[in-house]
Amino acid sequence: MFYKGSGVVHRDTIVKIILTILDKINIPNKIKAFMIRSMHMQAPINGIALIILSKFRVGICIYAMFACVFILFFYFNGCFLTIIEYKLDKENFINIADPYLHVTNSELTDENRYYSIIYIGILYMIVCSWILLYKYKYHY
Repeated sequence: MFYKGSGVVHRDTIVKIILTILDKINIPNKIKAFMIRSMHMQAPINGIALIILSKFRVGICIYAMFACVFILFFYFNGCFLTIIEYKLDKENFINIADPYLHVTNSELTDENRYYSIIYIGILYMIVCSWILLYKYKYHY
């Protein structure tokens, strides 16, 4: 599951660059982590709302953006935002997959988190595909 290929090296480089930039902002790390985590948790919800409410072409652009993010998740072997959140606030770290793992009574391990995000991402992309197909067939 976990490898140290070029994707992980690129991910670590991106994390270092972003953390360097964030260090220059005069806000406590716990608040920075909270702000990133809030955006991270809301992005899929906002994305699906925009796909539902926007015109078909805008929905396709949003879908393409989320598809790119999903591909990067595989390339980076995880989410670089999650790593940034963890490095900024290790004490209060909550992974985006943790609520789903609690609901299914699964153990909170890195492996379970990784695979649950994959399953959630696949389900998310399928639902978005159905919405876009419906919009194309009946509203385009």
